[in-house]
Amino acid sequence: MLRNHKISKSFLVMLAVLAAFLCMTLPAMASTIEISKDVTPTLPNVYRIGDVITYEVTIVNPSGFLTNDITRVVDFLPNGDAKELIDSTLTLGPGDSESFDVTYTVAENDLVEHAPNMFSVLNIFEVFGIDNAFPIRDSAFGHAEKSSLVVKPDIELMKYVNDFDANTTATAPQIPFGGATIFKYWVHNNGNTVLGNVEVWDDVLGKVSFDTTLAPGQFKNIYAVGVAIDGPYSNNAPATGDPYFGKYQIGSGVEDDDPAHYLGTPATVEILKSVNGDPADTPTGPVIPIGGDALFNFVVTNPGPFNLENVTVNDTSYGAIWNIGDLAAGDSTELALPKIAVAGQHANTATVTGNVVGTQVLVEDDNPAHYLGRTDEPEGFTPGFWKNHTDSWENYSTDTTLGAVFDTTATENLGMANNTLLEALNFGGGKGTSGAAR
Repeated sequence: MLRNHKISKSFLVMLAVLAAFLCMTLPAMASTIEISKDVTPTLPNVYRIGDVITYEVTIVNPSGFLTNDITRVVDFLPNGDAKELIDSTLTLGPGDSESFDVTYTVAENDLVEHAPNMFSVLNIFEVFGIDNAFPIRDSAFGHAEKSSLVVKPDIELMKYVNDFDANTTATAPQIPFGGATIFKYWVHNNGNTVLGNVEVWDDVLGKVSFDTTLAPGQFKNIYAVGVAIDGPYSNNAPATGDPYFGKYQIGSGVEDDDPAHYLGTPATVEILKSVNGDPADTPTGPVIPIGGDALFNFVVTNPGPFNLENVTVNDTSYGAIWNIGDLAAGDSTELALPKIAVAGQHANTATVTGNVVGTQVLVEDDNPAHYLGRTDEPEGFTPGFWKNHTDSWENYSTDTTLGAVFDTTATENLGMANNTLLEALNFGGGKGTSGAAR
């Protein structure tokens, strides 16, 4: 019994020495945890601000004989938050796995600019635990990262009318009524991804562009031509495009719009013509002795608001009489044209024409003039003439009485002193002295 006791004691000592030796000479058998991590949607792993990313994570114990006790599973979101995914120990036997889903909404402040105008968000997933190895348990650890590209699509539209950026009625240009309106649509891709199916629709003119593609930073000018209406005009033109990354469309389209305004205003010109200072718009006009001076005066005015060019005056009697050329808004110019009066009733019309500077918008106005050419002896005209041309009377008026012109006694004796000159022109004669006088 004593001998057997000694052998057992020696054996135990040997085992203790052997165990100490093994602890000092053999490395610990590290345990691993495999992690697979992906996102939904899987392709193209490109997102926009406001999109929701779902991180799908699976942890696996790859050991064929060790069990892992998982003590912490944590997901570090791109915004810096640490999201704990277990609240108690998770035991994974050999070959066992466990899956987790973590959602995150992409935010502007979380973006990392890894190249000029190129952005991404980074998610980190870590697992901590310990295995059940004997005689020494080893820590178990896993780490995985997932980076996702973030694009910031954007489209910019600027609309001009005749080179004016007329966003409001206060900045609306005046355009001559009937003149050309040239709308320019400047479409710019100021995002960081390709835009496809780019279109511009005008709410008045309809579709003004065909589908096109714009690379980041690229722009295109689109033009539409119309004719100015009379009065205020406004229209709006949205530009739209679909963001793409390779063959994949990333979310819904982007849009921008820009209004335009103008005020269609008639262009005008005026001409006033006179003869010897008389407007003479209607017959007979002034009575001028045959061979006397008939001075025609022409005043041409541009009331505005547009400058005029190629302004000329033509007269039905005297032909092309005046080449004015340019006439600024608000300006007037005058021409005197002396002529010799001829016999009879004279009538002629002066017409001024021109166009708005830089356009084909025409302006025109006309004004007639009259005069009556007669001999120096006014009594050579018939009573009928004087009755019908009372505006040609000189020194007398239609209500002047015979008593004021002729011998008062004689006219009184004849009973005509109070008759007017106009009434006397209607006398038809008669019997006796009174009739002869009439």
